[in-house]
Amino acid sequence: ASVLGGIGIGAIAASAWQSIRPNAVGVLPAVALAAGCSVVLSYAGFERLTSGTQIGDWSRIAWLALVLTFPTAFFSGLLFTLLGEAFDRRRGTRILAAARLTVANTTGAMFGPLVAAFVLLPTLGMERTMMVAASLYGVIAVLAFAALAGDKSPASSWSAVMAVAWVLALAAFPRGSMIELTFTRAAQAYANHGSKIIATREGASETIFVMQQQWMGKPVYSRLVTNGFSMSGTATAALRYMKYFVYWPMILHQSPIRRVLVICYGVGATASAATDLASAEAIDVVEISRDVVAA
Repeated sequence: ASVLGGIGIGAIAASAWQSIRPNAVGVLPAVALAAGCSVVLSYAGFERLTSGTQIGDWSRIAWLALVLTFPTAFFSGLLFTLLGEAFDRRRGTRILAAARLTVANTTGAMFGPLVAAFVLLPTLGMERTMMVAASLYGVIAVLAFAALAGDKSPASSWSAVMAVAWVLALAAFPRGSMIELTFTRAAQAYANHGSKIIATREGASETIFVMQQQWMGKPVYSRLVTNGFSMSGTATAALRYMKYFVYWPMILHQSPIRRVLVICYGVGATASAATDLASAEAIDVVEISRDVVAA
């Protein structure tokens, strides 16, 4: 809702802007650079504008979504409408311009998540992926500036101002805050016994770190934390619901269970419950996250 609302409001704002200033399309490079700045600002302000790691209240979830996504989505809406106007002026056919813009936008929306999830996040991690996204808006600004060269709506002087702001934003990008701030804050809930983070991973579906408590230089226990939530707790309530994934189908099954498939190994609480089935002849375990296995 935050992303779509931001794009919609931005598009309406751009439309109103064009009705007041016919040459508003000249700010295309500036809007692209502003979007790049917003990516940096939202990431830099994340720790200051949010709190905690396990959020259940809808108002806090809405606030988090607004902080992280609305500004860039708003500028994306501005970009979409202004690009449509630029296409229309170059091609002279509104229907053709709208069709080409929509196809390009939809294609990008289809492939963008795939590239982010299976290429950028596994290879670069979340923080560097955010920096790449902010940098790509600079490429968009350069292309828009080149397209407007010699056009009847030349690039606005605001482009130079935003170019300086974009360069400063990239220079001030908070490198290292993922480990130094975000992971540290998420680990606070489990650090009261002296546990410390010994390994971190950023995957396509989760952020993982391993904590370990040591005594006299040797490990006492380790803890796997995914998305800020401990997955290796030994509390009765935690073990109970994990084992229910096996016990519940065991109760409902009408005949002895011979073969068991456990999807997601984690740290093995559910898989260990499968060994309680005396009738089980084979237990297969499939972990869908390579990062969990690696951690």
